[in-house]
Amino acid sequence: MMTCPKDTLEECKKCIQCGICEKKCPIHFSTSSIVTLYKHQKYNIVHDFIYSKHPFPIICGYICPNHFCMN
Repeated sequence: MMTCPKDTLEECKKCIQCGICEKKCPIHFSTSSIVTLYKHQKYNIVHDFIYSKHPFPIICGYICPNHFCMN
């Protein structure tokens, strides 16, 4: 079973599911789905979901001009 850093889970708990991160995302990645899965501690499903939709997720962290999903 996979786990996540405690700070990641704490940040996910702060999310109010407003959807601004998805609306502003250049690829419209479903960040709220990931947050919901993290909140329910479904880490294996998070991994599979991310890589099924986005094979190189770290790239967005480097090139994305918005970063709403991080804020």
